[in-house]
Amino acid sequence: MGESDFKISRLLDESLETTLKSVGYGFCIGTGIAAVLFRGKLTRSAVLGCATGFALGLSYANLQHDIDEIRGESGS
Repeated sequence: MGESDFKISRLLDESLETTLKSVGYGFCIGTGIAAVLFRGKLTRSAVLGCATGFALGLSYANLQHDIDEIRGESGS
């Protein structure tokens, strides 16, 4: 295995950890906001899904950015 394989492996491990944390935080924050501000079951579910989705999207964007950086380093 080359050095780039280790970088990618480490990056994916860090990304998975960050994704799980972000989704967990998004779920918790969404639950808090939904419980305080909204009364209906459907609106609470929508807020919870939106907050979790934002966290998941943010993690995906960060992973994409990090992969692009590694590609740039290996191409130079």
